[in-house]
Amino acid sequence: MALSDDETGPALGGENAFAYPLFPYLLAAMCALGAAASAPGMRNLACLFLMSGLALFLANFSLSLLPCGERSPFKETAYVFRILGVFFVGAFYFYFRTEPNPYPDFAPSQTELELRIEDVSRGSGAMLYGTALVERAPRDLPKLAGMRVWFSVFADTPSLLPDVSPSEVVGMRGILSRTGMESPMQFSNKDSDKFDEYLKGRMVFFKFVARAPNIVSVGKAGSISSFVESARAYMLRSLSELPFGIASESEAARTYRAMILGDKSLISAEQKQNFRDTGTMHIFAVSGLHVGFAAGALFAALSLLRVNWRLQPALALPFLLLYVFACGAKPSSVRAFAMIAIVWIASAIGRGSGAFAALILAAFAALIVNPLELFDAGFTLSYAIVASIFIFGLPLYRCAYSALGSAIPLGRGRAFSALRSLLNWTVCAFSISLGAMLASFPLGAHYFSSVSPMAVLYSPFFVSAAGFVVALGFAGFFLPSFVACMLNLLAVMIVRAMNLCASLGAENGLAQGFGFSMPSGLATAIALAAFLCIPSIFSNRGFFLRFCLAPIAMFAIMALSQLYA
Repeated sequence: MALSDDETGPALGGENAFAYPLFPYLLAAMCALGAAASAPGMRNLACLFLMSGLALFLANFSLSLLPCGERSPFKETAYVFRILGVFFVGAFYFYFRTEPNPYPDFAPSQTELELRIEDVSRGSGAMLYGTALVERAPRDLPKLAGMRVWFSVFADTPSLLPDVSPSEVVGMRGILSRTGMESPMQFSNKDSDKFDEYLKGRMVFFKFVARAPNIVSVGKAGSISSFVESARAYMLRSLSELPFGIASESEAARTYRAMILGDKSLISAEQKQNFRDTGTMHIFAVSGLHVGFAAGALFAALSLLRVNWRLQPALALPFLLLYVFACGAKPSSVRAFAMIAIVWIASAIGRGSGAFAALILAAFAALIVNPLELFDAGFTLSYAIVASIFIFGLPLYRCAYSALGSAIPLGRGRAFSALRSLLNWTVCAFSISLGAMLASFPLGAHYFSSVSPMAVLYSPFFVSAAGFVVALGFAGFFLPSFVACMLNLLAVMIVRAMNLCASLGAENGLAQGFGFSMPSGLATAIALAAFLCIPSIFSNRGFFLRFCLAPIAMFAIMALSQLYA
C-alpha cells in the first residue's frame, strides 16, 4: 500500500520531519549534551571543544562564499561542518553550565544548610521532597555553595509538615550524604539505587534528609513566588467548592484536584497503582493535555466575548503562564506553554508556525536555559511523546481513516454523519494513543522499569475525559462561585467514573503493567531514535516500512540491550 504526503504525511513541511532546518541541529545538540555528560573526564578539554566548534563555523562561512550550485559537494561539506560545529559547541556549553562533584569521597554526616527551594512536592505520606540550591554551606564544605541537592523532610503526621514554597530560603539540620550512598536515616533498595543513578545523571550529587522540627524559614519567597502561591491557593479553593453538601475530601474530589493541579499526593497509593497499570498516570502530570485544554477554554471565552483575534494571545497567555507556574512549572507544562505561545503569537502577527516547528524551538529554548533538562524524565517523556504523535500518530490516523472511511458507504443524513464522526474520533484517539504509548515504552523501561501495553486502550477514553475535566475546572476559575460549584460537580462525577474503570481493570487483571528494565541510557536513546527516525525516513515507502518497521526495530533494540545488560 503506497502512501503519499497528501494522504498521510504530517504537516511538517517538505518530505519528512528532517526537512525542518532546526531539527538536525537539535539532534546534534542533544547528542553533544549526552556525550559530555557521559564523559566527565573530558571537562579539561572544554576550551578545545569551543575552539573546534568556532573553527568549523568559520570553515562553513568560508565555503559559503564559494560560487557553487545546489548539489555542489561544497554545500554538503558546509552543512556537515555546521552540524559538527553545533556538536562541539554544545559539549562546551554543557561543561560551562555544570559543575563537577566537589567532594566525591564525602562521607555521610550531620550538618546545617541554608537552601533555596527550587521545587517541592508532598509525598503520599508525611513527607516533603524536591530539589534546592545551597545558599550557605558549612565552613568545612565551602564548595557546596551553589550546588543542587535533593532534600527529603519527614514528619510524624502530614499536619506537622512545614509550608515550604519555591524560591523560599530555609535552614535545615539533618544528614547530608552523597547520592548513591545510604544514609543512617534512609534504607537502600533497588528502586532507591536506581533513583540515585537518575539524580547523578542530573548532576545532583548530594541528598539531604531532615525531620520537620529541624526546619526554619530564613527568607520568605519573592513577590513573584508569593503571587504564584496565592494563585494556586485560589485555584485550590475554587476546585474544592462543591454543592449539596458533597465532601471536598472524598476520593473523587481529591482526585479531581490532583488532576487539575498535578498534585499526586492527593491520590492514594492504590489509585496510583491502578492508573499506573492502565498506563494513564500521565493525566496527573500537568502537560500538553492540561495546558492545551486550558488554552482552548480561554480561546473559547475570548471568542464568545468577541475579542479581536490579534489581541487574544496578549490577554490569554499571562493567565495560561500563571496556571503553569501555579502547578509547579514542570518541563512538560513549560514545553506545552512554549508551543502554544509560539503558534498563537505567530498566528496573531500573521507569520504562521507549525506545531512541530514550535516543538523544536521550545526544546532548544529549554536546553539553552538548562542543559540538564535533557536528563530529566519529565522532559524526555513529554518531548518524545509529542514528537511521536506528530511523526507517527497523526500520519497513522490519516492513513487508517482514509482506508476505513472508504469502506463506509457515502450517504446523507444524521446517521451517516454521526457514524463518520464516531469513526474519526476512534481512529484518531487510537492512533495518537498508540504513538504516545510506543514512544514511552523505552523511556518507561529506563526510568521506571515497567511498561503498560493496556495504555493504548485506556488512554483514548481517559485522555478525552481528563481534558473535559480540565476545561471544566479551568472555566470555574473565572466564573461566579455558584457556577463553579456546578461545573465541579459534573467534573467530580466524571472523575469518579474514571476511578471506577481503573480499579475494575486492575481488580480483574485487565490492566496489568509488567516489569521491563533498560539500565543503559544509550540503548534507550538508540531505541527511541530508531522509532522516531524510521517513519520519517520511509515517509513515502509503504505502510509496513513507515508504521510497522519502526516499533519492530525499537523492540528489537530493547531486546538486544537485555543480552548485554
